[in-house]
Amino acid sequence: MRFRPALLTIALAVTAAAPARAADGSDPKALQLMAQLRALSGGGLLARHAAFHEAGTVLRDGKAGTYEVYTDLHSLRYAATHVIAGTPGGGGFDGRVVWRLGPDGKVTTTTDPKAIAQVKANAALTLDAVNRPEAFPATFRYLGRKTYKAQILDVVEVRPETGGSAELWLDRRTHHLRHVAITEGKESGAIDLWNDRVVDGAVVAFKNHQVEGPHRTSQTLKTYEFIALDPRRFAPPGSTDQHPDR
Repeated sequence: MRFRPALLTIALAVTAAAPARAADGSDPKALQLMAQLRALSGGGLLARHAAFHEAGTVLRDGKAGTYEVYTDLHSLRYAATHVIAGTPGGGGFDGRVVWRLGPDGKVTTTTDPKAIAQVKANAALTLDAVNRPEAFPATFRYLGRKTYKAQILDVVEVRPETGGSAELWLDRRTHHLRHVAITEGKESGAIDLWNDRVVDGAVVAFKNHQVEGPHRTSQTLKTYEFIALDPRRFAPPGSTDQHPDR
C-alpha cells in the first residue's frame, strides 16, 4: 500500500460532491454520515476549484524532510514529491503515465494498465468514493460507535467497487474525520488526523500520522491552497511532455 501525502493520502479537505452513488447494500445511517462529511466543505468546492497545492514537513521513521503535492480535483492526476534526510522520492500520474522518483533521483515511467488500475484503486480508498461518487461507486455500511484514543466515534465502512475497504472514524458531534483504517489485499494501514483548519470553506487537517506496516510517518502542512490547473505540474520530473487525463 502506498499512502500519498496529506490531502492526497486521504483527501483531508473534504471536498463537496453530489450525493454518493451508493452500490446495493449501503445503509441509510452510513449515507447520512457521508453526506454530513461532504457538507464540511461548504458545498460546491469541486465545481469551484480546479486543483490544489500543499507543502509541509515530514518525519518518517525518525528521519526529517519536506514534501510537496499537486492534485487535479477533477481527475486522477497528481504529483507528490519529497526529500527525507537528503534522499528524494515520490510519484505521480499525469493522465497517461504513472511515474516514480527513486532515491537515486532517477525517474521511471509506465503505462501498464495494472499500474494505472492501482492508481484508481488507491484513489478509491482515499475517500474518492465519498468525494467523487460518479467515478468511484461504493457500498457504505455503518458499523456503530467505537472508542479510539478516549474518543467515541461513528464508524463507516466504505467498500469501493475497485476493491479493498476503508473505515472512516468520524467525530460524532462535528462529523470531522479523525481516523482512517485502510485494507487493500494483504496490506493495511491507518491515519490519524487533527489540527483542523478551514481553508476557503474546506476543513483541512494540518497534522496527520500514518502507519504503513513497519513505517511511521508524521506530516505537518505548512501551506495549503486551491490553485488554477497547470498540466505541467503532473508530468514526470524532467519531462517536457504533457498528457491529457484519460
